[in-house]
Amino acid sequence: MKVVHIITCLDVGGAETMLTRLLLAAPEPGKDQVVISLKDIGPLGQQLQQQGVDVYAMQMSAGGAGIMALFRLMRLLRHLQPDLVQTWMYHADLLGGLAAKLAGCQHIVWGIRGTYTPIGRPWTHRIMQLCARLSDYIPSKILCVAESARHSHIAYGYEPGRMHVIGNGLDLTAFDQATSHPVDLRQLAGWSAGHVLIGCVGRFHPDKGQDLFIQAAAALLQRHSTVRFVMIGRDCETKNLQLVTQIKSLGLADHLLLLGERADIPACLAGLDLFCLPSRTEGFPNVLAEAMAAGVPAIATNVGDVSRLVEDTVLVVEPADIAALVAGMDRLICETAEQKQQTALCARLRIERYCSIQAVRHQYEQFYQALLES
Repeated sequence: MKVVHIITCLDVGGAETMLTRLLLAAPEPGKDQVVISLKDIGPLGQQLQQQGVDVYAMQMSAGGAGIMALFRLMRLLRHLQPDLVQTWMYHADLLGGLAAKLAGCQHIVWGIRGTYTPIGRPWTHRIMQLCARLSDYIPSKILCVAESARHSHIAYGYEPGRMHVIGNGLDLTAFDQATSHPVDLRQLAGWSAGHVLIGCVGRFHPDKGQDLFIQAAAALLQRHSTVRFVMIGRDCETKNLQLVTQIKSLGLADHLLLLGERADIPACLAGLDLFCLPSRTEGFPNVLAEAMAAGVPAIATNVGDVSRLVEDTVLVVEPADIAALVAGMDRLICETAEQKQQTALCARLRIERYCSIQAVRHQYEQFYQALLES
């Protein structure tokens, strides 16, 4: 079965990381699997190439997905002759789906990776609305990352009979190694062993709630003078003037470490005492599952499939409720070491049961095979 995956880009992000994990979990990663990035190769594309996966970059610029780009993609698909085309995220769903349809591909699977369209991206919202209108024409199936995403997109107008849910998976061996060799975040920041480290991970975006995390951090610092904070992710760095301005305005400049985008997230998570997911919206919260796999006690906002993922192993509060976020972090800080250890163990066992990349890869294979046989 030859599968071509079409994705908007191959920078470090939730969908991009999941695609990379999925392909590298195969016994022979480069066999019958091809990836097309609508933009450039990106760091994850380079990683896939190093493992023998064929990766094509269409080099489309912002706003450059026009007729010529569509036909270039169509010609490439005719050359590759896939049995099935899987697209990832709205832009790839629309452009990749249209090109696959015009190229004569019979089995096209769209990928929905979030519960709601991103905040502050009206063009993405328009793309989603167009996809909704075409959802009974282009894709054979629509694969959602979470039940919450399936329900919200049915409400947006997507064809409900074509929707299916498969969550994300993790390579648990990476987290086993990370817990043995965590990043020494205290040393990086010049903090002492007595400081309690609370971190969040995610690209800088209103959806991810970094502004809420910073406000909660300032309030929590008034209760616990030893608490310190870490932010990791694309644009969570000192060059981000908007972010730095908020941090300084709340008096957190000496209490919050900005690490930017990193490739060693498991080891960074293992270096935390507490993980916080402050998001306003999510589909399947990758990084929360990663924190659970790393055995880090966590608090999360009740967005996307958070409640389904964590059951009772993570403290869940309502989104955009800063007071609840502060109270929740306060409660976790005050727990005994035994309580924290027990909760973290239960969270890890839940991830092992439901979110291993091997189990998720098997679900994808069964899904694809059933579609080809239908």
